[in-house]
Amino acid sequence: MALYGNFEGINEFGVLTGWAYDDAGTGRKISVDVFIDGIYVSELVADQYRPDLAEAGFDDAACAFLCPFPERYWDGENHAVEVRIAGTALQIGGSPATVSLAATRRPNAGMRTNFVGNAKFNDWPNGVWMSLNHGTKETAKYWTFDSKKGKAIDAVVKLDHGPGMSLRDDEYALSIRINERDPQGYARLVCALDPGAAAYRSLFLSIGIAYRNPQEPASLRVGEMFLGVIRDGVLENARTIRKNLPGIGVNRLRNISVTLSDAIRDLTRKGAGLAICLDLKGTGELAIFSPELAEFPKGMAYEPAASGAFEDTRIQGQLSSLALSEIWTAGVIARPPPGEAVASVGSHSLANRSIISQVPFIQIVVPVFNAVPDVADLISSVRRQTSSPWEIIIVDDGSSEASRRQIQNMSAADPRIRYIGGEENAGYTRAVNLGLQSSVSDLVVLMNSDVIVGSEWLTKLFDAINGDRAIAAVGPVSNAASWQTVPSVKLPSGQWRVCEIPTGYTVDSYSDLVAQCAHGATTPFPLLNGFCTLFRRAALEQVGYFDDERFPEGYGEENDLFLRLSLAGFTSMVAASCYVYHKKSRSFGNERRAALTKKSNKVLRCKHPMVDFAKIESEMRENYVLKDLRRELILRTRSEPRADADLSGSDVVSQVEEIATPKFNVVVRRGRRAPAKAPNVQGRGS
Repeated sequence: MALYGNFEGINEFGVLTGWAYDDAGTGRKISVDVFIDGIYVSELVADQYRPDLAEAGFDDAACAFLCPFPERYWDGENHAVEVRIAGTALQIGGSPATVSLAATRRPNAGMRTNFVGNAKFNDWPNGVWMSLNHGTKETAKYWTFDSKKGKAIDAVVKLDHGPGMSLRDDEYALSIRINERDPQGYARLVCALDPGAAAYRSLFLSIGIAYRNPQEPASLRVGEMFLGVIRDGVLENARTIRKNLPGIGVNRLRNISVTLSDAIRDLTRKGAGLAICLDLKGTGELAIFSPELAEFPKGMAYEPAASGAFEDTRIQGQLSSLALSEIWTAGVIARPPPGEAVASVGSHSLANRSIISQVPFIQIVVPVFNAVPDVADLISSVRRQTSSPWEIIIVDDGSSEASRRQIQNMSAADPRIRYIGGEENAGYTRAVNLGLQSSVSDLVVLMNSDVIVGSEWLTKLFDAINGDRAIAAVGPVSNAASWQTVPSVKLPSGQWRVCEIPTGYTVDSYSDLVAQCAHGATTPFPLLNGFCTLFRRAALEQVGYFDDERFPEGYGEENDLFLRLSLAGFTSMVAASCYVYHKKSRSFGNERRAALTKKSNKVLRCKHPMVDFAKIESEMRENYVLKDLRRELILRTRSEPRADADLSGSDVVSQVEEIATPKFNVVVRRGRRAPAKAPNVQGRGS
């Protein structure tokens, strides 16, 4: 086995490029760390497909990485760039290198061009509903349904604004339902691109696909997405973009690299047009939403917010009462604590991220009872993995004097960390309510102190809740979160499983693997595990916060809340691509935890006598999105998975224990190990 890689430098569009892979044949993708002038910038997964690598004979041509050059370095000066295997000092070929980029073409997110026409699907020249039976027909403007001519097909195309897609009021989706088709024919959606796209060698494609048959895994799906060339009215497949996209749930594909070769661009100069095409397989219904093909990655802002304004105008109006530091008014650029060297190890957790997400200001409520090392690990991971404005509200529920002093020191060192509470132990649920009611942001995260967040965790949760007011809460997947656990759920004893991070992975790299396997999918989920949840604060205010009278110690309170939200017409979701590591509760021992669970379950059933808990549990156990994710994770982390494994329950336990150690000839970082046992409960810390 050998490790290969090369840093190629910076291209004409201000993007650092390169590739890395190993020849072990496992399909495992390599992660790299990017440093500029000795400062950590980003960890990237080398998983982008490049046609030139395929033409060069690479066994795996999907091994490239891309990193937009941060705006602060667009100054015409020389900067040292290093690309290392993630977590090691091993540099790939071509690194270190000196690069420079003048400020003459400074990118700006507000001026980005989307080469997909009618991307909001609000222009339908032939009506917003039409029946199709053969041939080619324009649906939404610039979008055409094409089927093999002469072959009968029974299909309907219409405008859609359904749940789960996070669409704003002026945005819609294109929905297509195919009831019957000729198995020998084809059916596809074709989107003609703006001719300006041909001016670029490399573009970024993002698109959402919502499947309307969640219980039918073999229903209508996208078999292939490709870049097409239209010459003399004939469509040709010029470049495959993705194949066999998952056919369940809501999938958001972000920033797929689309390369336009010289041959393709030459054809456009001779009058050919370009198109994005989706070949459809099977029957059923799906919706296409939020398509974008642009020069720069979606969701990235390259200019600092010079005005310091928040996206939420209500938050902007409360700046004086929030008393936030200059971090917020200077463009949200994180800085190391006072007195700490910029290039020190500690400053890496506060690395400058001038590529700022479009996620609005969000507050994070963390109830704390001692456990100072856990709190420090959590804060470090939030700093490292959150590129949007945030504030942590630590609610101290009666920690010891020594612990309080240490946590207060953390708050004093970073103005984004607010300390609430004191000497009295009011109880977990009351502490949670105090934190939530002290927040002012429209969206607020409730998080246990014993978690470590994964890559771009907050962006992924926000994407799942944004725009759809019916969604009250979104949770991630984890190694220990009851039915949100991956890659396995239960022990043979029936207790909840606490999964180890596979050997050779860190929390960060495993989070990236989860995102690759989940393909941006989100899925409805009736009860979320409360270890980490993004809430819509307006929904909490409507139904009331947690019931701190019936559930004062924090077992059963989250199930009660989600049942009340459901009765009020709200839904909750799991963002399958978002991974948050859970060390498992340190507050209670197993015996006390079991007693609290038994007591709270009785109270819960008395409060909700009409609820069919067995049906709810079955819905969570049989969720196709999470079962497929578990299966894919096992396939990616071991070579011979058991074919008869039940990926929703205890039969998959040995799958994790027997994962083969990846053959890798460099030292890698290891994540914190979780406790060996987990209680058979779903409650605080479960």
